Amino acid sequence: MARARRDILYHHSVAHITWRCHDRSFYLRSREMKEFVYKALLAGKRRYNVGIIDYVLMSNHIHFIAIIDDLTQFENFMRTTNSAIAKEINRVHEKRSSAIEDRYKSPVIEDEAYLLNTINYIWQNPLRAGMVGGRNLGDYEFSSLFRRLRGLNDPLCDSYDMLKGYFGSITDGTRSEQDFARRLLDAGMKDREDLLPEIYEHLHSVGTDDYRKIRRKRENISFFQLQPP
Repeated sequence: MARARRDILYHHSVAHITWRCHDRSFYLRSREMKEFVYKALLAGKRRYNVGIIDYVLMSNHIHFIAIIDDLTQFENFMRTTNSAIAKEINRVHEKRSSAIEDRYKSPVIEDEAYLLNTINYIWQNPLRAGMVGGRNLGDYEFSSLFRRLRGLNDPLCDSYDMLKGYFGSITDGTRSEQDFARRLLDAGMKDREDLLPEIYEHLHSVGTDDYRKIRRKRENISFFQLQPP
């Protein structure tokens, strides 16, 4: 039996949110649709005061890390934002059927190691999809990585300082976020082939009991040991 949404998410938590288009259709392939999704997320973020740390917008799915201070507000954010995106998909593609899968996946991020691994997974989505090469991963515009690596402001993406109440200072307070992003990405690219392969291979089932078993089995691993220069 599927677990109720409130059994997974709760107040004052951080979660990895992901949803995909109905039947895995590539409704978000165009630049215009990705720009619409970005603006819809931004409008919802501002309306419901939802924290978003890192994200990527792909051609048939999205990922982002959310700070959930108020579960009701977050659920309103998801309902309103996804409704707007679904309506735009139907308008653009001249269709009336389902546009987005009914349930989004939302496993709670339980520790710093899990957080760092999830950030890197989100960033590497364009590489895994063959949309960019490894050396050009930071050039994919519809990812928080694009602006983080350049030290640019991203209205959709909050500072890592917002995570202090959950995991402490993940940047150790000694590096700029730009430098931290570069080091985290380098560590993830170096280890992506042999670090937690089960997580990468089974992300389609993120949030399920199998996924949680994998997490528990590996929970004592320190994923990215970021060394100072």
